[in-house]
Amino acid sequence: MEGNPPGREASDPRGGLKAGASTFDYFAAGMISNFFVWLWNSALVSLPLLSVLDAYSVTVLSYMVYMLGSVVGCNLLILKAGGDVSKTCLKGALVSWAISIPLLLRSSSEFHLGLAVSLLFCFLMGGIIASFLNLKRLRG
Repeated sequence: MEGNPPGREASDPRGGLKAGASTFDYFAAGMISNFFVWLWNSALVSLPLLSVLDAYSVTVLSYMVYMLGSVVGCNLLILKAGGDVSKTCLKGALVSWAISIPLLLRSSSEFHLGLAVSLLFCFLMGGIIASFLNLKRLRG
């Protein structure tokens, strides 16, 4: 296209501009992912889920919510930015995890390495799931 800014190519078949994700796009995806984590943690505190469910069920549900947040954030990142799907989703998952670490440090008096590692695993799995869903959509 003639009016594209320098360094940007028209990769969208409808004529739109997609030149990869910017730093702001990664940060936005990370904040969306961490919104799900914050919402779930707030629900655990305010709702009586712990009295109804056992600790194992709450833990499994927590991991599923963390992965869902990463899937949503990475999926929106790919829809906006395009580019290499797998690399973009994994970078988005790592940025989501990096944003969650200061939130973890602020929310508790001690740093729990096990929680940080499990969050990393959940965010990476969510990024892989989002990458798979987008590759499947792009390939038909």
